[in-house]
Amino acid sequence: MGSLSETLKRRRADLGLTLAQIAEQMGVAEATVQRWESGNIKSIRHGKIAKLAEILHVSPAEIMGWEDTANTEKPASDDADGWESEAIQLLRSLSEDELARELAYLRQRAGDSNK
Repeated sequence: MGSLSETLKRRRADLGLTLAQIAEQMGVAEATVQRWESGNIKSIRHGKIAKLAEILHVSPAEIMGWEDTANTEKPASDDADGWESEAIQLLRSLSEDELARELAYLRQRAGDSNK
């Protein structure tokens, strides 16, 4: 799994965005984005994570390093209780808007056409 700084750097390069462009869209200083990318700031508020994920066209889970698009391996079945409980807890902590975005993302990943 990638860290916040690795994901930000990789996706920013993939999309051809500058630090200034991301900062403008996020409503923060360019130096703040640079510090996220360099790893000098390791935590970001929930609302900022959702916005950054939207700008970078990834899920909030990937921004947080909980999901790695390069590694789509499913967890072992004996780990099911642990990750399912954690996933439910995380989903319950989201706002309605954040939950709707995550649900849409999961449906897309699963190929579910019943929205």
